[in-house]
Amino acid sequence: MVASSKNVRTISQEAFDGLVKENMEDLGMDPAEALQDAIEALTLQGVDLSGIVTCIPGVSSISDDPVIQCLDRLKEFDSKLGSRETPSTSGEDFEEIADILDRLWSLCSVEGSGNASIATRNGGLDLLISICFKIDPQCGRALDSGLKAMSSLIHDVQTTEIFRVHHGPKLVMDMLTNCNQNTSILDNGFLVVAAAATGNELVKESFMELKIDEFLLHLLKGKNKGRIQSLYDVIHALLTPDDGRVVASQVYGYARRFAEIGIAQELVEEFHEGLTSVNLVSACTALKTIAVNRWEEGITGSSNARNLVREEDNDGSNMRRNGRAIVNDGSHQQRRLEQRTQMREPLWNEGHKQLVEGKVGNFGLPCVGLNNEFEKMLRVGLLCLQATSLYFILYPFPLVIPIADFIFNYQLDSFSPFWEFHFPRALRRKEELIAQSGGIDAVFQCIDDSGAHNNKAVSRSFCSLLSKLAGSDSNKSAIVQKGGINRLMKLSSQFSEDPSVLQEIMTIITVLSLRSPANAACAMEAGVGDFAIEAMKKFPDAYQMQRQSCLMIRNLVVRNPENRAILLGNGIEKIIRKAKESHESCRDAASAALRDLGLDNYNS
Repeated sequence: MVASSKNVRTISQEAFDGLVKENMEDLGMDPAEALQDAIEALTLQGVDLSGIVTCIPGVSSISDDPVIQCLDRLKEFDSKLGSRETPSTSGEDFEEIADILDRLWSLCSVEGSGNASIATRNGGLDLLISICFKIDPQCGRALDSGLKAMSSLIHDVQTTEIFRVHHGPKLVMDMLTNCNQNTSILDNGFLVVAAAATGNELVKESFMELKIDEFLLHLLKGKNKGRIQSLYDVIHALLTPDDGRVVASQVYGYARRFAEIGIAQELVEEFHEGLTSVNLVSACTALKTIAVNRWEEGITGSSNARNLVREEDNDGSNMRRNGRAIVNDGSHQQRRLEQRTQMREPLWNEGHKQLVEGKVGNFGLPCVGLNNEFEKMLRVGLLCLQATSLYFILYPFPLVIPIADFIFNYQLDSFSPFWEFHFPRALRRKEELIAQSGGIDAVFQCIDDSGAHNNKAVSRSFCSLLSKLAGSDSNKSAIVQKGGINRLMKLSSQFSEDPSVLQEIMTIITVLSLRSPANAACAMEAGVGDFAIEAMKKFPDAYQMQRQSCLMIRNLVVRNPENRAILLGNGIEKIIRKAKESHESCRDAASAALRDLGLDNYNS
């Protein structure tokens, strides 16, 4: 959970000006000194001064601030505009409005200037929403400038809430649908959507309820998709679980919806344009966001779920979470129990309430981003309870709790083969949907082209995407059968001087060899062991790559004892111990790698 903005100490503009005036009158400070003293004193007290206009008394005033001047002029036009139905302004007025909005955008888009905070503190976002609502859709330039300025004012949770409360999602969607042939308005409108959806689960939900996914699909199928770069930013913002205020995000369901209606397929189609596409990396990032939201994340609501990898040791006593070795001392079970209890409480409370009220058929899952199939299973359990008399009302959920608890425990701890067998359509993974659209072939083509043309950005992006697609067992097989490991080794030689690309390659091989002895053997035959040793020797300071190499080595040897002798014979122990000593972030991964290599003194 994140800290609430209500806990941050703030001060009004009037109180700040009063403190400066007090320094001048009571302490005899000159204006500049009084201003600086007030700023330092409040900063030491932890007061948030963002949005405060700091002007020197007698030299300048709040009204001299260029942002305030823009807002004052826009307020005049806002009162003059009336409404779309009864316009009272001329074309010249709209041109002036556009000029002011452009000026406001140029001021507020400067990072670190604080102008965006000044504008929002003085009602700028509310004002822009009102003006954009009143601008005639035919006045393209004014509307375009309004959306662009609005995007620069939405920068934190507070402003995204202002946008939501003032019906911003509905307003922007109406503008986009009415101006769907104007690429500039679409581009700036999507900038607003991306900014507003970032970090705010309710805004994401509002846009999804307005069917923004279908609108995005329509544009992706159109001829102007290459000219709307922010379209890809919207996909990323909508499908990223970045609101720490909610227990569980719904983005998993959104991502699945994006995949099933065809957005993933349209993004794959863009890959066929190759390196000539200006949006290639953006499209890759958007598709990766769709692929990365797996079923586990829908349950946990945590972005960490996407990094969850588990590999049982020989004795089954330890596991890895996010690549870190965890000793099975019972502490992680306690954390899991607390997490599940936190997730289940709203389910049980709401379910019992609806059972008593006879609303089982409309049973929902509040605050939990589960898919429809899971909800149907719980609904079936509730229907069974409903048929067994009032006894179950007096003793809430005596049967459904064990059933659902089994689902939670069994599913969260591993991707249940039982569940996949009985409900294959319910849990068909988005990675597989993407692969069925030719995604793996298209990704490898871009990887091969990026290596041939020495394009590091494309290589990193597509290797990262491939590691997410490899999360599906069927995709693992397809990647290996297409010569994927050999192609990755070729890429590693082409970017042998860039540890960031090498790290992404290691991530792919880590996923491919997870719980797959055959793939681990294939990787060793392709020279992955030598690749790991050479990279770790060559870039001892690249701590992220060093850590990823340790994780890769774990998966190469944990189920393949024959690989241990090969790597140990080539001196891997000394290299791993050096990484462990040099980088604190590598210690857990390095210790686990040494243990899986069969070394008893792995903790020394």
